[in-house]
Amino acid sequence: MGNLFCGMIFTTRVPTGEVASWLQAHCEGQWDLHPASVGHDGITRKFMVLFERERDRLNFEARFSAAPSLAPSF
Repeated sequence: MGNLFCGMIFTTRVPTGEVASWLQAHCEGQWDLHPASVGHDGITRKFMVLFERERDRLNFEARFSAAPSLAPSF
């Protein structure tokens, strides 16, 4: 496994599996997805995602910052 050094925190209402599927289909390098906080209703709202490659992080940010329910938080 490569070094996962490019990371970000983002907020979403999309199911974890859907985000993970996007990452798997679109990332060239390694990545890892971690829950960062859980809402009072028990649904994960914030995630930390780490990337091996900066380009993968930029693609993820471009894709998910365009959708209001998937906007990254910096």
